[in-house]
Amino acid sequence: MGRRPPRRDYFPPVFLAINTTHFEILPFSYKSEDLAFSDWITLFTLCLAPLIAHILSGAPKVVYFAKRRPSWHERIGVYNPTTILWRYFAIADRRIRAKHWSAVDVAAANVNFWTSRGWDGSEALSRNSREYCVSRADSKHARLLSVGALETLIVTLQGVNALYTLTSSIVPSQYWNSANFSNTLSIGTIFFPLSVFGLLRLFAAFWLTDDSIYTNYEDFQTMQMSQDRESLQDGVQLLEIPELSTSRLPENSDATSENDYHAPNCWQSLLFRVSFLVPIVGLIVICLYYTVPTSIDDNVSLETVTGFILVLFYLIIFVVTLFIYGYYFFRDQNITTVIPCISALWYQIYTGILIGMVVVLIIVASLETRQSQCGYFTSWPSDTGTVTHRSISGIG
Repeated sequence: MGRRPPRRDYFPPVFLAINTTHFEILPFSYKSEDLAFSDWITLFTLCLAPLIAHILSGAPKVVYFAKRRPSWHERIGVYNPTTILWRYFAIADRRIRAKHWSAVDVAAANVNFWTSRGWDGSEALSRNSREYCVSRADSKHARLLSVGALETLIVTLQGVNALYTLTSSIVPSQYWNSANFSNTLSIGTIFFPLSVFGLLRLFAAFWLTDDSIYTNYEDFQTMQMSQDRESLQDGVQLLEIPELSTSRLPENSDATSENDYHAPNCWQSLLFRVSFLVPIVGLIVICLYYTVPTSIDDNVSLETVTGFILVLFYLIIFVVTLFIYGYYFFRDQNITTVIPCISALWYQIYTGILIGMVVVLIIVASLETRQSQCGYFTSWPSDTGTVTHRSISGIG
């Protein structure tokens, strides 16, 4: 019932292993009791901004060509980072392989079609759905002053900032401020690595737009041939709309046309696939840097519970993404803007695991975050002294 012991009693592994070279996870400890309400507002704003920007800018519009709507477990895969990155790749790859690129192609590439067979983003359906596009811009690329361009600017700035912060934890500390990503890991920075995904959006940035409008299944039931074929209002082309005939939709979602696109295995596409995978491999290397001991001066490689869950979370995303892309790239299944495995049970389970880890990560990081004497927020306990992950420079 006496005085509360100092926190250093909670971290015996730090001092028992200080002269070895191995990975050590510090025990969980609650450190956020002294944070003010204004601090929480700031931290959660910093925390959620990259996540919200990544989802809102990456998830496309949905066009329904079937009466049945997708269930919740069929929808969640659309917001998976692996799915969003695939969309960026597929749009850029389709543009690279296109023999003739038009505003109609831009419109079809920027939506997900829901059909009686499930999600479909194939080139065959993009052709057959052209007559159901009721409104589109007349440009072959994204307009400079548009929502899509603004989203690209936001996620790019976030990505550059995140890449700078992550790099500062790898380059020797004498070149950087000691307040790098490793030292200032907190609830406010857990989604910084996700922002790096925004940089991959640049591959498809010129063709990302939300200007098109398609009619859905219900509209087809009552809509007849309407307006003139070539009406023009404010730079947006209005088209006549025929009734829906599901038999007109392609039965084979893998069908492609040599008249519209070069073969999926053309050299331009192969080169682009390699260039798209390189950044993903780089992110895996960064994750491994935080998990594999590489110290050369006999210091223990430490990590907080927050840091361990964070590294595990991103390592799962990057490794699974690399294997999925590698598999489909090898099989030349790059002709759809919807990742082919989106409806598979294992992919839905994978998405559910990521969502669960996000919830756990937010809770644990919230409880472990404290404010250091120098004003930075961190999940590191002050009692570790100057010992931090792969360094001898703490922040107090």
